[in-house]
Amino acid sequence: LKVFCQPIRLISPHSSQRDNQLFEVLVRLIDKQGNAIKASRFIQSVSSSRSLMWELDCWVFRKVFSFTNNSCVCYHVNVSGSTISNPRFVNFLRQCLKHSNFLPHQIHLEITEQSSITNLTQINLIKQLGFIVGLDDFGSGYNSLIFLAQIHPHFIKLDGIYSQNLKNQSYRAAAKFVLQIAQELSIGLVAEWVDSEAIEQDLLSLKAEVAPNLRLYGQGYFY
Repeated sequence: LKVFCQPIRLISPHSSQRDNQLFEVLVRLIDKQGNAIKASRFIQSVSSSRSLMWELDCWVFRKVFSFTNNSCVCYHVNVSGSTISNPRFVNFLRQCLKHSNFLPHQIHLEITEQSSITNLTQINLIKQLGFIVGLDDFGSGYNSLIFLAQIHPHFIKLDGIYSQNLKNQSYRAAAKFVLQIAQELSIGLVAEWVDSEAIEQDLLSLKAEVAPNLRLYGQGYFY
């Protein structure tokens, strides 16, 4: 296993406002030929076992906390619903902080909305420690608004299917709705799958139209 860091960029009409201080930590399995295999190709077999998922999540967090810290840099880390609900997880995070020079607000936990999150008390404890918590792949499941109301996240990540289909009236209308909600709640929004300048410009236009005060970020191969 190996971790890579993909930049998350502020989408702004002013290039001077762009920053490169946010990264998502991605896990890749390296095969015998040295090729990186995306997590989507092996994570399903791991997620079927709570113990394996716990070990994988903890391994990733230990890797992140072992990074040389720059106080201006923050890392997004995916965490499974089963790990979030594990009563050992809060203490695990405490110990990671204790033995590192990171501040909790530098670690942004991404919770997949399709995960079976059964212990909201755990999430509140994690937030009380100072960690940033967000909803990943927002708009891809059936319970988006329910989780948004229950978790009160610091940010949401707009599922990439919307970013790549903003020319489609239905997708654009749904994306407008999500941007407006994020602005109304004063939380950040990260648009996934921003793979070209055209997609970034579409998002920038949408932001200007319906959510001018939203702090909008992009993540994808364009960056």
